[in-house]
Amino acid sequence: DSEADSDQIIFLNGEVGTEKEEFAKYIHHQKHKEENRFATLQLNLLASDQLENIFINNELEKIIDTVEKGTIFLSGYSELMLKDQTLAHNSLQNLSWGQDIKIVVGVNLDKSNISLKQNDKISTIISDGTLLNLPPLRQYLQDIPELLKGFIDYFGITEGLVPRRFSLAAQNMLTKYAWPGNLKQLKNMVHATLLRPGK
Repeated sequence: DSEADSDQIIFLNGEVGTEKEEFAKYIHHQKHKEENRFATLQLNLLASDQLENIFINNELEKIIDTVEKGTIFLSGYSELMLKDQTLAHNSLQNLSWGQDIKIVVGVNLDKSNISLKQNDKISTIISDGTLLNLPPLRQYLQDIPELLKGFIDYFGITEGLVPRRFSLAAQNMLTKYAWPGNLKQLKNMVHATLLRPGK
């Protein structure tokens, strides 16, 4: 909760599929009321050879004008080139944020294609905020039965899908899988299963 109340930028570090945006929404709901807005900006879609600091500033300011009170989640940060990461970070630091706006940035520091030099630079950037690590699903496989139940309930509420039961044998098999796509892969698997016609 202390992280959710902090005014610092929050960096969520995790592999692809660790559902960083969903965790950012959780942080948002810890602090903000239902009517306060949650907005997402994909930084990597702004990147190009002509990328200039002012361009990122303008895009962020447009979102700030629509949010006022709430949370802005920035995705695609790790996909930016290092120079663009620096520009994006400078924009975050230089903009005069409203008191009721929280910034959450999704990053992936475990990417094998990041050089040591880049990692050092990224670590310096992140030192200005709070870093939270989201573990890959393979580190908490024992929670899969509970996660299955949660996703089944979720799709029942959001899409009206008829609940299904995963047998103990199926659950045991799922807890032995490595899940390279992490939580998102498990969620998609449950969704696909519920969409299939019943026997």
